[in-house]
This record gives sequence, C-alpha cells and structure tokens, in this order.
Amino acid sequence: MKKANVLIGVSIASMLALTGCVSESTNEKVETAQTVEKAVEKPEVQKSDKVQDDLLSYMNEIMPSLAEQEVEVISLYDSVSGPNYTDDETMYNTILDEVIPKYGKFITNLEEVKVETEELRNIHENYIKAVNIQNSGFVTILSALEEQDMDKMNEANEKLTEARKMMRDYQTQIQALAKENDVIIEME
Repeated sequence: MKKANVLIGVSIASMLALTGCVSESTNEKVETAQTVEKAVEKPEVQKSDKVQDDLLSYMNEIMPSLAEQEVEVISLYDSVSGPNYTDDETMYNTILDEVIPKYGKFITNLEEVKVETEELRNIHENYIKAVNIQNSGFVTILSALEEQDMDKMNEANEKLTEARKMMRDYQTQIQALAKENDVIIEME
C-alpha cells in the first residue's frame, strides 16, 4: 500500500507538470480562436489567389467552431489537473468519460476538413498529427493512473510536450502562409 501512496503522490506532482504543457496549448488554441475570426485580405492587394481564398475560408469559416471544441475539451482536462486536481479517480473518470470522447469527436471533425490547396493541406495535416499525439497523451495518462506507473506518466508528459511544440509550429506555419499570401491575421 505504501508503494501506491507514493505513486499517487508522484502522480499528483506529474499532473502539475502536465498542466503546464496543456495550459500552454490551451492558450494557443484560445489565441487561434480569436485569431481565426480576424483573418482578412490586405486591402491594398486586389488579387484573387487560390491559397489566399482557401486560407481566408479556413481561418474565418472552418476553424472557429473547431477551436471552440478544442478549448472546451482542454478546459475539462484543466478542471481535474494542476491546481484543480483532487484525486486520481476524479481525474481518471473525467478523462475517460468526457475528455477522450469529446476530443475524439473534435479530431474526427478536424480530419473531415477539406482544404483546396496543397500548402494549407500540409499545414492542416501537421495540426492533425499534433492533436492525435495530444490525444495519445490523454490515453497514456489513463493507463498511468490505472497502473500507478510513473514511467507511463512520464511518457504522457513527453507526448503532451511534443504536441504542444507541434501546435506552436502549426501556428507559425499559418502565420507564414498568411504573410506570403497577403492575409492579415489580427490577434485580439
């Protein structure tokens, strides 16, 4: 029984570390949701470019609702981790019953997005890879909690860190594509 208590205590510390990873990606998603609503063509440019049109549609019509879905799921995770952590059972049940099913639906919706141009499609595919890694991190947390296994908790941390980096890369790539195609992305 002492071993389980030690693992639970270490698990709590690990969850605090996880919150930092996920909270940053949550902030990124919130920024994306705010950014999405403000993508506009530069007024001095009067061209009708396929990439530009695709990017404007993606940022203004497609991504806002997806960003809202992701923010909802990350908020659910945040509600049971870090300073909001109460116990392993509550965290486990929330991740199992709410986070993973809702994130799975979000991923399905994200994978159904159709973009016209190769440039944007490649960036979008990178985002899909990032959210799948993050989802794998959530699944690994469940396994770590079930087995009280710190190695698995460390593996979950690594997955969440990798996903966070990939999400930052996605945002950088979107910004670069916007700049190349005379689209302004205004952040509130």
